[in-house]
Amino acid sequence: MSTIAREFTKEQLIAKAREQIEFCRNTKITGEGRVHVNQCLALFEIALASLEAEPVCVIDQSNLDYLKSGSDADVWPASRTEMGDVLLYRTAPPAPVALPSGYSDFEEIWSSSTHPLTQDDEMKDFAWDIWNACRATMLKSFGNSEQLNSPGVPDCSCRTCRPITLRDMRFVVCPECGNKRCPHANDHRNACTGSNEPGQEGSAYPAAPQQEVESQIRKGKTVAMEEWELGARLTKHRFKP
Repeated sequence: MSTIAREFTKEQLIAKAREQIEFCRNTKITGEGRVHVNQCLALFEIALASLEAEPVCVIDQSNLDYLKSGSDADVWPASRTEMGDVLLYRTAPPAPVALPSGYSDFEEIWSSSTHPLTQDDEMKDFAWDIWNACRATMLKSFGNSEQLNSPGVPDCSCRTCRPITLRDMRFVVCPECGNKRCPHANDHRNACTGSNEPGQEGSAYPAAPQQEVESQIRKGKTVAMEEWELGARLTKHRFKP
């Protein structure tokens, strides 16, 4: 503990840290000042977590030196303060972070851009691959990767068995038809459609909202035309001389 920290009790430091955290969270400061406030908030939260941590055991200096050298050492329960003057703490692992699949967020960001490249479908597919690779890497770093639940098959190169990551960026296509949007390229359990159209069920490339609307319109027109032709045939048959 620093010399400054020794001037205050643990309870005083905890109370001050909580006070500063509350202030930083509720302050109305904006702009560049807000960045400084957020940094202070993070520091106070770290300090509070350290102050409120409970020791898991106690050790003396000689045994601590043994540990540092890689040798075995004796430790005692934290309540046995008479056995040593060095308290050991357990650092909690970071909490898993749940990340959404993200296509709606990706679509929103992509469609809001005015850059000419955002009009290129191939560039959009490439950006979506990078988005997924970043997400997979983040999930893996937090120990919350969806790969744990994926039905992986050795030597299979589909996205399900071998997800794209930042360290494994590659162009995935269906081994049967060679199309990247084919559902079989995304998961070997999906049947090959032989199509490269976006928005196929099971594909890694969902249809953009506009494409979905256009698809529904085309489907509606087809149904309407079929109904009109059926009605015309019935009318012709009914009034046949």
